[in-house]
Amino acid sequence: EGMGFTYQMLQFQEERMWGVAGTLAPMQNIIQETIEYTRQRKIFDQPVLHNQTVHYRLAELETEIELVRSLLYRSVAQYIQGVDVTKLASMAKLKAGRLVREVADSCLQFWGGMGFTNEVLVSRLYSKEPSRGSEQQNTTRDITR
Repeated sequence: EGMGFTYQMLQFQEERMWGVAGTLAPMQNIIQETIEYTRQRKIFDQPVLHNQTVHYRLAELETEIELVRSLLYRSVAQYIQGVDVTKLASMAKLKAGRLVREVADSCLQFWGGMGFTNEVLVSRLYSKEPSRGSEQQNTTRDITR
């Protein structure tokens, strides 16, 4: 009795982990779609993907996605063991929220004008994400408690 608020606050850790898990597949799909497109799109008779900057940026984004995935797996494993994962889940949510915008913005650059059509996944994510991430950041910044 009298523990309702505490239980509700603990529920937020699950919510944060589910939120992070929900961002991983769309980000990975955007990266894969962008890699395929930049292999086909040519500038100066060369695929865009062969440009070192493009190649490095896509590799960097994939690395960031894997880091978020690892943080999520670690927090889920500890949560299953009964450990308080407030800090890990908050860090994962903060990073995932920022990374979704970063992936959408960076990949959109490689699509050129085609990236603004509804046929492309990055366009749909880009139009949704700028407003969503700011509320995530505000709720997860204080992870030092």
